[in-house]
Amino acid sequence: MLTKEKVRRMTAKNCAVLECADLLGKKWTYPILDGVAFQPGIRYNQLLRTLETISPKVLAMRLEELEQAGILKNIVQKKNNAKTSKYFLTPQGKDLQQALKTLKKWGARWNLVSPTCPHENCATCKLEFATQPMIQK
Repeated sequence: MLTKEKVRRMTAKNCAVLECADLLGKKWTYPILDGVAFQPGIRYNQLLRTLETISPKVLAMRLEELEQAGILKNIVQKKNNAKTSKYFLTPQGKDLQQALKTLKKWGARWNLVSPTCPHENCATCKLEFATQPMIQK
């Protein structure tokens, strides 16, 4: 039986589902993952330009969170006194990509569409994870 005490103890720190939802539910997380999956080795400034309205501070925070969670890997290269950061999905991130595809299919099956989504049907959406960039110009 689910008691008030059990509910109080269920936090993101001891529940895998809540921890995942906490990380993935943050604004910009999915578009960042999509950008990195679509273009492995994408640089910070490329992501910033692709996502257009994200602030540099939020992008830096989300990238750091995804890195700390083991979903992204940041490879820093130094050339002629300049540093370049490139982002890649880790094996854990690639596994998450599959889970997100499944989640998207589930949402399409049950007609869970955001009122702000410009597409009528998720099942025929051209923005499928890692096959098209999420932000199209």
